Amino acid sequence: MEQILLNGHVVRGWLGFVPQDLTDEQSAQVGTAAGGVTVVNILVKSPAYEAGMRPGDLVTALAGEPVHSAQDLVARVSALKPGAEVELEGRHALQSYKIKLMVLERPTRPVQSQTQ
Repeated sequence: MEQILLNGHVVRGWLGFVPQDLTDEQSAQVGTAAGGVTVVNILVKSPAYEAGMRPGDLVTALAGEPVHSAQDLVARVSALKPGAEVELEGRHALQSYKIKLMVLERPTRPVQSQTQ
């Protein structure tokens, strides 16, 4: 309620990618039983896009805490304050990485995606 009174809307954090839960088959392929999500879409000019994330990446942790599901990740990113920096751990083609992303405010208008 405070955000609506202060900003006229609820402010949510945003990194610019669309996560999806891993299937059991995908978890077995990438060798993770601890969770994680796959990236199915990257939005152009988003923090994820600028950091070089790609569809197919596996996101395993945010701010040092494991990611258990797409819903978990979206809720945690949404709770981040725009302007904050957050560390994301992931893998691309079985190569692990850690990147720092600047959290932006979730756009209110549609954003062009990298993949269709």
